[in-house]
Amino acid sequence: MDEKVVITGMGTVNPLGNDINSFWKSYKAQKNAIRDISRFSVENGIIKIAGEIQHFDEGEYVPKRIQRKIDTFISYALAASQQAINDSKITINENNTYKTGIFVGNNSGGWDISERGFRELYRDGANMVNPWQATAWFPAAPQGYISIVHGAKGFSKSYVADTCSGAIALKFAIQSILNGKNEVVICGGTEAPDSKLATICYAQTGQFHNKRDFQKGAQPFASKNHGMVLGEGSTFLILETLSHALKRHAPHIYAEICIPKVVTEMPWSKEVYKNMISQILKENKLHPNDIDVVLPEGNSSKNSDFIETEVLSEVFDNNSCDITIPKAQFGHLYGASTATDVMCAALFMKNNIVLPTFGEYTTLPGLKLTNKVKSNQSVNRALILGRSREGVSTGLLLKKYIKGGEKNE
Repeated sequence: MDEKVVITGMGTVNPLGNDINSFWKSYKAQKNAIRDISRFSVENGIIKIAGEIQHFDEGEYVPKRIQRKIDTFISYALAASQQAINDSKITINENNTYKTGIFVGNNSGGWDISERGFRELYRDGANMVNPWQATAWFPAAPQGYISIVHGAKGFSKSYVADTCSGAIALKFAIQSILNGKNEVVICGGTEAPDSKLATICYAQTGQFHNKRDFQKGAQPFASKNHGMVLGEGSTFLILETLSHALKRHAPHIYAEICIPKVVTEMPWSKEVYKNMISQILKENKLHPNDIDVVLPEGNSSKNSDFIETEVLSEVFDNNSCDITIPKAQFGHLYGASTATDVMCAALFMKNNIVLPTFGEYTTLPGLKLTNKVKSNQSVNRALILGRSREGVSTGLLLKKYIKGGEKNE
């Protein structure tokens, strides 16, 4: 029998809440975490709203000796990964340190420390620039600091692929387990782009929301499209084989996670996206009706939403499954996006519920988003989709873990 990879721990720092429980409570309550950016003046900027982290206590997760050495996106990663490790009850020691890997998705590195560096350079001179900037801004830094803090020295990698960064990290993390390079992987993504410099740079793509009407959230698939909403945060998962999890008596097994399908083809098109979904279903011997819930990219950009609408309405004829987009409540988390959607789908499975897409608005013709809470709903299979501006499409199948006919809590 082929070995299965399962999720045994989860942690998150998100605009909706700085741990799993607070996130889930706010998500279920349909709270909107998108608001006016509060950390700097947005009067002359293009991006004026975002999903911002609130009341984050860095000292709870980050050793004091390294706080000055790191950027915010590293702090978020250290917090989310620590939560996931605690949740899984995994112990990293001399027996497994070289079999515990770290895989991270990140799109753009550390913005806060870069801004401080520019300010120090031009205001005070080169000698006053924080020397740790060189090791704290680049996308692989979270991987390094997680390794330092937890002593994980296994095969590890970081990936940059726009909004699909986290999905690709998951793909290679799972492969590293199945190939025997790792027994356990700490895998996820992290972003902290809610800064003045970052919003200026992101705005150059021309695909971001530029107004202050955030009351309806990010509005994915809206008929009157208004652009992406930027978010920040981090989500990490603990991955291991099912046999390894059972052997160590893991306290819970959230779900089985399949290797993501990654397709790189330019230009990005309806045919490419549809074929990718069809391949996932075929390889897993599934019919579209076998999928209980789909969490699409739904990034609120015009071209992406239009193509996804056509594909989803054709593959899942007559909306045969629930379609919901959690990021409507907190914005697009780029490198952390896929891991966050996986977390949401796993929580659907655990709690027998599907939560609706936030906001009352008119969607594009042909697509019906789930618009009400569906409790007592068995969620056995979830499909998580993603796409980037650079021609990368990703699809990931999540399956409920069942032991003896009952859900493993």
